[in-house]
Amino acid sequence: MNFLFNSHHYNYRPITDSDLPHFVDIYTSEKLMQFVSDPFSKNEAKSLFEQFSRFNSARPQHHYLFSVINNINQKLVGFCGVNSIKNDVTTSTKTGEIGVMLIDSAIGKGIGTEVLTALVNYCFHELGFKKLVGPPSPDNIASIKMLEKAGFRKETLLMGHITIKGERFD
Repeated sequence: MNFLFNSHHYNYRPITDSDLPHFVDIYTSEKLMQFVSDPFSKNEAKSLFEQFSRFNSARPQHHYLFSVINNINQKLVGFCGVNSIKNDVTTSTKTGEIGVMLIDSAIGKGIGTEVLTALVNYCFHELGFKKLVGPPSPDNIASIKMLEKAGFRKETLLMGHITIKGERFD
């Protein structure tokens, strides 16, 4: 298996077709998507996965999605990634928006913090990002705590950044 980076308990690799069922499970789950967006239909989730697969092979690459694999049992526990949010990704202002999505059984066990910390290190040291942002929903206390544990601090409030069930949230 071609792992790009690792942390104490997890290995990280680009997504593969075998990850699609887990991706669909996460992105169609009302519970797991409650602070992110409306849940996707299965077809929408498959289409998004295919889009990320294309992004992972594009050059220059502006979007990265990694599968998070338990390094003991080799089971997938989720996904993490970063999207460039500045147009010129070759400058000293290369900024990315990071995210972590875990399967239901992995939530609340500290896995997200380890995953996010490894992703941040990889983004800065290997991908050349200069700044990373992780805009959580203000109601997603677990994500806010995870970001804080990984060294993030609140800079601003993004007004109307998230839409869930047709309603805009900061």
